[in-house]
Amino acid sequence: MQRVSGQRRVIRLAIAGGGVLVVLAAFWLVAFVAVGMLGLRDPTEQEFTVTLRNDTSRTVVLKQCDVRCDTFHEIDQLTPGRTVEVNVSDQDVTNSWVVASTSDQILGCLALRFPRRQSGVVVNASTMTGPPC
Repeated sequence: MQRVSGQRRVIRLAIAGGGVLVVLAAFWLVAFVAVGMLGLRDPTEQEFTVTLRNDTSRTVVLKQCDVRCDTFHEIDQLTPGRTVEVNVSDQDVTNSWVVASTSDQILGCLALRFPRRQSGVVVNASTMTGPPC
């Protein structure tokens, strides 16, 4: 009798454990479907590459701004005709770049904003707008 009772306990634990696994699997399936329906993506996949081109006659320094444009994430010096590939958001968020001379005089700003991914985008330095950035 004890043996049967022990086997029943094992079966009950197995059923309970299996139920937990089913509940966890269902949770992850619902989460996966919800993420797909809401269009949520990995934050590292929310950007794409554009090319910045120095189409001016002088060497320029391109500086990727932080939120207030008082510190910079990336700095690239480009001689005339040179390009650099940079990452930008495809989430309709402005990514500002200061265009400066080699003596650090601010010449203008490039405000890059894209609501979706695009391929083959080239942004010319001459399209800069006046400061402040």
